[in-house]
Amino acid sequence: PYVDGPIEAVIATHSHTDHIGGLIDVLSRYKVDNVWVDGENATTATFKAFMNAVYADGATVHQAERGDTIQVGNLTFTVLNPGIPLAPDPNNDSVVLNLRYGDTDFLFMGDAENETEAQLLAQSVLPIPKVDILKVGHHGSRTASSPAFLAVIKPEVAVYSAVLGNAYGHPHRQTIINLSKIGAKIYGTDVDGTIVITTDGKGYSITTEKQAPTIK
Repeated sequence: PYVDGPIEAVIATHSHTDHIGGLIDVLSRYKVDNVWVDGENATTATFKAFMNAVYADGATVHQAERGDTIQVGNLTFTVLNPGIPLAPDPNNDSVVLNLRYGDTDFLFMGDAENETEAQLLAQSVLPIPKVDILKVGHHGSRTASSPAFLAVIKPEVAVYSAVLGNAYGHPHRQTIINLSKIGAKIYGTDVDGTIVITTDGKGYSITTEKQAPTIK
């Protein structure tokens, strides 16, 4: 199993059901020490159930803000978003994280869209000059992964999460084109199934349910 004891940190990127709904079962099954949220107080039934599960588990709640760090063992996640005040759109309040482990950089975008990307570029808080692994914003929607943003972070690998045949049409064709133009190797849960990336800080390997392993 991926989890064999208490969970040190859970990151709830934002309040949308597809990002927190599954965490309710996680909180009921495992002891969670810390939960990081974006600070939005949503009124949906799912959000209320999520917060009730957090309190029932006894987890400490933290509001993530740009510039914070989240320490989990010897791993340090840098919070790049949200800023203060929060944005009107919950997607753009997503907790965006940079993880640097040795020489390997990960960037987790949540559902952050072009507006957040532009802010990160303007404020120069990105892991310049590039990242190795990009968790693609907003499931591969055309509202994220702008050419200007990708030209700066230059990911070697891009991973998006989407259900095959989903009603939103994710990933959008334009996003795949944008990622292909910068030479990223693209993986998606709709075509690859579960995607596991393993790194020792010097190189990384990628295994999927449906493809042969890739080693870098």
